[in-house]
Amino acid sequence: MTHLAKPHREHATIRLGGVALVAGAAAFLAVFSFLAARFDYPAILDGTAAEVLPRLRATGATGRAVSEFLGELSVSLFFLLSALGMLARGTGFPRWMGYLGVGASIAGPVGMFRNVTVVVAPIAALNNYLLPLWMVTFGVGLLRASGSRDALPGR
Repeated sequence: MTHLAKPHREHATIRLGGVALVAGAAAFLAVFSFLAARFDYPAILDGTAAEVLPRLRATGATGRAVSEFLGELSVSLFFLLSALGMLARGTGFPRWMGYLGVGASIAGPVGMFRNVTVVVAPIAALNNYLLPLWMVTFGVGLLRASGSRDALPGR
């Protein structure tokens, strides 16, 4: 990578992170606006499970799409951006760690269609193991990086 390409790539990564945060905030507002209108959120949380769960189920496919799908997609995108950051040169993270994160963050959005089609069931099942493995690996990597000034970018 040339001397000029590295700052450009870092700038693009930061810009993508900023866009992701703004989009995440907009999605957050959209989800909670939907829940307030269709589910009496947050007041409904004071109810019993017998009251809340049937109302949650009554939100139907739309409720499932702005909650479960959006949540899983957001987590997967966060993990993808984190893994891509680990793959950048000079971060101090092992490359295998970043590749594991990329794999887990790709399996997640595919597997989230498990309730739509059985075709993705094997990927969803694999993701049930891959996601916790990635989360532990990611956490340990961050803990190790926090203890080493050399592993942190810009240090």
